[in-house]
Amino acid sequence: MPRPLPSAPIALRLVFLAVAAFALPAAAEAPAAPRRDTPPIWTTTPTRIDPAHDLRQRIEPVPVARPDPRALVRGARVAEPGVLLLDGRRHRLFGLAPIDPARLCGEPTGRRWTCGLRARGALVLLVGGRTLRCLTIEPAAEPPVIDCLWQERSLSERLVADGWAELDDAGRADPILAAALSEAQKRTRGLWSSSGPPGIADEP
Repeated sequence: MPRPLPSAPIALRLVFLAVAAFALPAAAEAPAAPRRDTPPIWTTTPTRIDPAHDLRQRIEPVPVARPDPRALVRGARVAEPGVLLLDGRRHRLFGLAPIDPARLCGEPTGRRWTCGLRARGALVLLVGGRTLRCLTIEPAAEPPVIDCLWQERSLSERLVADGWAELDDAGRADPILAAALSEAQKRTRGLWSSSGPPGIADEP
């Protein structure tokens, strides 16, 4: 006589037990997920960071090279002390007061010498044949005011330090130019010389 089939609930229970018995060994063999003792490096959600406990290192952004705002100037000529001709137009160097090229300086002995021409010649020696890097500071001024560098040093500062320039209001407010003028006067250089530059002849 054939054996009666188990009822439906009992059959489903037997199937479930068989599937569970097959899956349990595989689950037991699966490695446990690694434990994270530190927060993940990357996150896509806003996260509050406690600097005292955060172990991640900040990567500083790579600095972006900015274009040099100064223009390369070749072929500059000297018009007068502290004034350059660029493309035929006069430009005054920043911070320098005008000096008359015909200016005469005197010594205690009564001898006079053409310090205005000497100041112009000092600028000629600095500029002649060199490539400058110039920035226009006051384009609306007449003449326009510029600041020019040669070998990373301002022409204005070079002239003042050597005693061949005086300062305007902007120059006196500039700490570098003011310090250079004080040093030139202290060391009696150029215009501040009590005996004139070495090697000059007596002039009427």
